[in-house]
Amino acid sequence: MTPPRPRHQLLTLVGSVTGAVIVALDGTVLTIAQPAMRRDLHASFTAVQWTSTGYLIAVAGLLVFAGRLGDRYGHQRLFAVGTLGFAATSAGIGLAPGIGWVIGLRVAQGVFGALLQPATLGMLRAAYPPDRIGVPIAWRTSAIGVAAATGPVVGGALTAHLGWRAVFFLSVVPALAIGVGALVVRLPAPKAAPGVRLDLPGAFLLAVALVCLVHTLVAIPETGWTAA
Repeated sequence: MTPPRPRHQLLTLVGSVTGAVIVALDGTVLTIAQPAMRRDLHASFTAVQWTSTGYLIAVAGLLVFAGRLGDRYGHQRLFAVGTLGFAATSAGIGLAPGIGWVIGLRVAQGVFGALLQPATLGMLRAAYPPDRIGVPIAWRTSAIGVAAATGPVVGGALTAHLGWRAVFFLSVVPALAIGVGALVVRLPAPKAAPGVRLDLPGAFLLAVALVCLVHTLVAIPETGWTAA
């Protein structure tokens, strides 16, 4: 493998940090926008809760499996698929006519977020030597923390001035930019590992367990402990 040049390293760092930020930001940015969404779409409290929990379940449930996919098929390829899919679903949510569409597209958005999130780390490890990987990972980790913390503030500002749909359009342009960049710019990367085993039953069971647990917690306010 040819050692990555400084330009390639910088592009990888920018793309990785941006990808990690939009996934983390969309996990919390909707918090303040949910009341406005509920009024606009005439949705129930539980349905609106699923616009956030559905996204988080998809990301958490598929994160490890997506990392294995990146090891097998290449992290840059998964990154491109994840970012472009994230951009498409974000735009779709911003145009959604009803709460059912929002929930379904949020789950799909979480799936694409799960594809790109571990890929951001895999690309950094491929671009930087082991003795220099600490600083790029620190940048990525710090950016994720800042994005998650500022999500409610950003969401509140957008909702107050432009409406709740603007919260989702926020990610479209940056996701498209880094997704197209991942397709156009070929970064040096190690060969994919075709022998990596994909634990499909494990990934399925993890997703089902998370859905059952979160469904119970979300349903409690309307149905009570016994029904949940």
